[in-house]
Amino acid sequence: VLMSTPQTTNLDEKRDIVVKMNDENKVLVLRFYHHANTDQDTLRMELSNPDDLTFLMFSDIDSNLYESVIKSQRVSVPYDQFLPRFLSILDRISDSVDGLSDLFTFSLQFQLKDPTSTLSVIQQSEFMTFPLLSLPFRTATEIGRASCR
Repeated sequence: VLMSTPQTTNLDEKRDIVVKMNDENKVLVLRFYHHANTDQDTLRMELSNPDDLTFLMFSDIDSNLYESVIKSQRVSVPYDQFLPRFLSILDRISDSVDGLSDLFTFSLQFQLKDPTSTLSVIQQSEFMTFPLLSLPFRTATEIGRASCR
């Protein structure tokens, strides 16, 4: 008898974010889901465009991917603190649109590429621009869309 692993999915948070895509600012929706099962916890980030129902991207981050991708970018936040810290950054970016920082500005950029796209948190000053964090995203297929919900 094959038994399936019990899994729970909870919508943790949702943010409307302004993202630069193809040199154009777009308002996208970023949703965070927590998938918990007995093997491993996964954070699913889903990026959608309310003006384009065909645009649906996702990123699944578990502790293994976090170690390989995120740590390679020298992020000093442990996996279990990633979501609250990332939400804090998104909120600060939203606040900085009102000009809170003269020295640095932060923005979100999304680069569409097949098969993997990248959402980047960018820090800009008058001297240089560099990504603080880049996360891989994939296009949701018709079959995968059902599992995103």
